[in-house]
Amino acid sequence: MPKYMKLMGLFMTGLMLAACGHNAQTTNSARIAVIRLEKAVQAHPEHARLLQGEKLFKGLVARREAQLALSKAQLDSLENLRGLKRLSEQTYLDAELRTELLEKEQLAQGKLMGLRYQAEKAYKKDFDAKRTALEEEYRLRIFNLRLEKDRAKTNTPFRERAKLPEKLAALDEEIKLLAHERGQRVFALEQEKQDFISARLAPKAAELHKEIQDYAEQKRLANAQAIASSEGKYEKMMAAAPEAITKALALMDKEIKQQQEKNTALQKQIDSDIESAVVRLAKQRGYEVVFKKFKINVSAVDITDDIIAEVKKPKDK
Repeated sequence: MPKYMKLMGLFMTGLMLAACGHNAQTTNSARIAVIRLEKAVQAHPEHARLLQGEKLFKGLVARREAQLALSKAQLDSLENLRGLKRLSEQTYLDAELRTELLEKEQLAQGKLMGLRYQAEKAYKKDFDAKRTALEEEYRLRIFNLRLEKDRAKTNTPFRERAKLPEKLAALDEEIKLLAHERGQRVFALEQEKQDFISARLAPKAAELHKEIQDYAEQKRLANAQAIASSEGKYEKMMAAAPEAITKALALMDKEIKQQQEKNTALQKQIDSDIESAVVRLAKQRGYEVVFKKFKINVSAVDITDDIIAEVKKPKDK
């Protein structure tokens, strides 16, 4: 078995050398490294997304528990059950609408980003030319003032030397004011660019916004009609209320499971990336054993930062 395979076996299972099991000779004869696994995991590019996923998972679980508690409380009476049915239907429809609107908003943002890129590209040549001309204008003026300072230092007669500091300070103030003026004009030029881009995007942004609002209004009207049409079916629905609650919870359970699977997959990806990086580095440097924790009786090289740098490298697509 290759050394790096042995290494991964120890890394995956987390075996630690104990003082009673290995003497100093064994420790010194092997090339040993250690990785602070928790630090490496936290530094992984996907760790923030994993934390967000775990937060979402906890929120979904809390929401399910709240929904279950609410359902049990409302099942205490027929009127409460009737209200629960209406509330559940409305809540479901509202949640469905929110999801659809979010998807449409994301699509709209994607379209606007593409249009923004095109607008910036269209304006870039003109903007760069104006910026270059502006920089050249002030570069020459500031250069002339600095040249005037140098001449003043060199050519001022001795009898007028007492006034030289005042003259130099005045020239410095002119240079400072010119630099400030240049900055203001550069800012104005940048604002002009942003105004141009905004003007290009405004009609499309308004069109996309109207499309979303019109869809939302039509959907709300359809939802209201759907709820109104079910008003005469409450008795039958009340008889089937426990099953309806079960189904509602099943939908939430499905969502919880999906989020948990996403989190698990992302955690496995992070672990896999770190493990692969450990294997590669160990193979390159000839480490025979890699521990996940420091041991006081083992002298090991800390490769945590090297592994972090490795997993942060962009992956080839």
